[in-house]
Amino acid sequence: MTPTRPDHCGKRRFTTWRATASFLVAAAIVGPAPERAEAEVGAEVVVLAGEALLEPGRPPQTDVAISIRGERILKVEPMSAKPAGHGGPGVTVIDLSCCFVLPGLIDTQTHLNTQPGLPPRYERLTLWSDADYTTLAIGNARRTLEAGFTTIRNMGSPGRSILALRDAIDEGRIPGPRLQVAGEIVRPTGGELREWFHDDAETVFGRSAVCDGVADCRRAVRAQVARGSDTIKVMTTRDLGPDSLAQFELNELIAIRETAHRLGVRVTASAFSTDSIDLALDAGFDAIVHGTFADDGTFERLAGGDGYFIPTLVAARTVREMAENPDLPLSDEWREENLAIYTGMVGSFRKALASGARIAFGTDAGWRAHGGNAEQLEQMVELGMSPEAAIVSATRNAADAIGWSEDVGSLTAGKYADLIATERSPLEDISVLRQPLFVMQSGRVAVDGRLATGDSPTDEYTIVHAGRILPVPGRPAAGPHTIVVRGRLIHALHEGLRSPASLGLPDAAVVDLRDGFVMPGLLDTHVHLTTEPRPGGLRTTLYRGDAYLSILAAVHAERVLDAGFTTVMDMGTGRRAHEKAIFAVRDAIAAGRLEGPEILAAGSPISATGSSRTGRFVDALEAVIGPQAVCSGPADCRDAVREQVARGADFINFYNTGSLLLADPPPITFTAAEMEAIVAAAHALNRVAVADGGNTRNDASGIDTAIRAGADVIDTVTWPGPETFRLLRRAEGYFSPHVHALNAAVGDSEGSLTAGSMGWLPPPILESLFALKQETPSALAGYRAGARLVIGSDSGVFDHGLNANELVDYVGLGIEPMDTLAAATVNVAAAFRLLDRTGTLEAGKEADIVAFAGSPLEDMTTVRRPILVMSDGRIHRLDR
Repeated sequence: MTPTRPDHCGKRRFTTWRATASFLVAAAIVGPAPERAEAEVGAEVVVLAGEALLEPGRPPQTDVAISIRGERILKVEPMSAKPAGHGGPGVTVIDLSCCFVLPGLIDTQTHLNTQPGLPPRYERLTLWSDADYTTLAIGNARRTLEAGFTTIRNMGSPGRSILALRDAIDEGRIPGPRLQVAGEIVRPTGGELREWFHDDAETVFGRSAVCDGVADCRRAVRAQVARGSDTIKVMTTRDLGPDSLAQFELNELIAIRETAHRLGVRVTASAFSTDSIDLALDAGFDAIVHGTFADDGTFERLAGGDGYFIPTLVAARTVREMAENPDLPLSDEWREENLAIYTGMVGSFRKALASGARIAFGTDAGWRAHGGNAEQLEQMVELGMSPEAAIVSATRNAADAIGWSEDVGSLTAGKYADLIATERSPLEDISVLRQPLFVMQSGRVAVDGRLATGDSPTDEYTIVHAGRILPVPGRPAAGPHTIVVRGRLIHALHEGLRSPASLGLPDAAVVDLRDGFVMPGLLDTHVHLTTEPRPGGLRTTLYRGDAYLSILAAVHAERVLDAGFTTVMDMGTGRRAHEKAIFAVRDAIAAGRLEGPEILAAGSPISATGSSRTGRFVDALEAVIGPQAVCSGPADCRDAVREQVARGADFINFYNTGSLLLADPPPITFTAAEMEAIVAAAHALNRVAVADGGNTRNDASGIDTAIRAGADVIDTVTWPGPETFRLLRRAEGYFSPHVHALNAAVGDSEGSLTAGSMGWLPPPILESLFALKQETPSALAGYRAGARLVIGSDSGVFDHGLNANELVDYVGLGIEPMDTLAAATVNVAAAFRLLDRTGTLEAGKEADIVAFAGSPLEDMTTVRRPILVMSDGRIHRLDR
């Protein structure tokens, strides 16, 4: 008998606003941005469940209280056992008493770094970097978690992308399911996946997972585990058809299984034909995935043993849909073969059900869109499995199949607090699992439909009601306005607060900010998204690969957007890995796969041979990465610019002087002819040229030479010379001074030098930074001299997400609030040739909009916490 719930439960309306859910994930799992309150470590959370399937395979219970401390479940008891109010000091109560609660779902067969619609696999293998694969996987991981899958097993990927993602999720940097990963797929020379054996692909990825013979197969397994794999996947079939023979010998497969088990990991066979399946079972493999053309005897063997069958039905459905699509240019032979694969998979699943073989849930997501994994649960039920058994396959059985039963798969004391909630019982309607109302992983909320009300602003039009507006910083603010956004652009602005009906848009979503101050999204001309202010600083990331660095950049990008900065310029570091990472993150944001501001990236700054500011001239490093964007002589420097643009640079950054982080920085690095060549080459390719560098006291030759060479933006400038700002005004250039970076880098007294964000630097450098901090900033001198200022925070020297402190520090110097806001919007847009699409709020421009609770013209500190962030017409943040 199904337990009943109070009448009001069925009347509650839950709607999940996609943008709000995304923000919840960012805040709860990636971790709060600096200056935000964090939950007390170890605090108790109590989840009240009206109905709960605590242990799939057993009957659900009603009125349950699940107590959680940290990542794990502390205890499970009846609600009646909790004190009145269910809480107490330091206890957070999550009321899901009108919901059905069950363990987080588990998918044992996924491929996060692929998805439908990508270029052919060979093209990706030869042209994509680890960073490209990683940024793709980051977005897919988030979608999978939001779909209620709190643990997944990723079964094969090239390079180190999935290993880096797994570690980032474990560290709390990236939202996503708990990951068990197989790394590269073990396969023989010339077998299935043979397109991986092209020379270009081997050059990029090597052959660490390719093996022939017993000894070599032992090596391949050891190599994958040494690289960080948690489990081993083996391609035992050469082709996908029913008559394909196994591509390994039995003694090779036995060696693989023995070595894997000796190293404490499980081994799964990707097998299609009966021959390859039976050989894997003979070798003692732990699971068979696909099993497309297995016969009755195969499942009888599985039913009598400890192994699992993982049917990838939803992938087979995708293959069938492709075969039945007349618009795809496919041969008749291909269509027939793929229809046979679908028919074979369905037949194998039915045989497995009839035999009693143990079935674990696995979708092969990547063949089908990530986030739709629960569709296969419906398919399994359609093919004869009970809803209860389908849920067991995706919880208890899946946990056992991957060897994690002690941690996941049920809601019992000691296990991870992974749970989801639905409005109705999935035992009655399995389709409710497609979109859970609530998702928690390791005690952290990923999705909470209770916090969102109203309809999602995904309509063609969105209306923003602004109580006060600054459409063009530098001009006066205005009173109430209505901003009409259509798609990614501002459609119109109207005085007063106009209703949707009066505008002829009755179905438009409305964002009510009648008490707010609305202005264009902020822009930052100087960030380093691939670095962070930690001990060792940049040097701690020099040896990191681009997969790890792309994760850093993705996390930092979302925090910067959350802070109201809708466009930023990344200045690079001079490392190829950093360059690959920032280009990949930039492109992923532009494609809508990641949350973040629009990024313009310099890639690698151009520096003179022997005067690099990033320590690139180290033999061990050069042997791996080579000198990047280094030049000597005008011709060489022109080539360096052209190479950077060809590699993907959106603008050119060149080091015209030495770094403040050197004990004795040179006042000038390039000759005048070299700087002229750099700027001319940049302009010829329609790129802005930024001259980046402080200088030496009483010697502004590097800066002044860069201005004379035609640089569009002068960056840093610690001690301007008598002519510096006169030259800049005459050249109509812009000045990006970095006020907050210096204020944050070092302590406020000689006794607290290490208290700043760069406190790990050597004492002599801290002492010089402290001495510079005591002087009048060149930003003020430039402002008084009439130089056009642009905001460039240099975040990465301090925590990303605190970029708005640059504006606060400007005003603290005496720079007028209106001029400060112009420096963070219209001036930056003009300096980087973006004024035709951003920097102001005008019809036809991109809908990059921020709002604050108070007016920054009266109190600039309000910019530290925006209440609305809209980027390209999509709401990223809305605090109402």
